[in-house]
Amino acid sequence: MFEFNAKGKKDFSPLHYVVLKNNYDAFHFLVNADVVDIFAKDELYRSPRTIALINSPFYKILYRLEKNFAIQLSLNGDCLQEVH
Repeated sequence: MFEFNAKGKKDFSPLHYVVLKNNYDAFHFLVNADVVDIFAKDELYRSPRTIALINSPFYKILYRLEKNFAIQLSLNGDCLQEVH
C-alpha cells in the first residue's frame, strides 16, 4: 500500500513534490483522496501551500482547504496547534 504522507528527500511529502512539479492530475488525486496531510512540513518547515506560487491554483486550493479545516476545528471546539 502507498503511504500518502511518507517523507522523501528534504522531508518532502508527495503533496510537496506534486506542487513543486505543477502536476495537476496528481494534485487533484491526492487532495480528493482525502488521505494526504495538507499541513505536512519539509525540513525548512514549509507546507505544500508555502512552496506553491501565490497565484497558482495549488496555493488557492490549499489555502481554502486549510481554512475549511480550521473552521471545522473551531466548530468542534478543538484547537489548531502546529506540530513540529
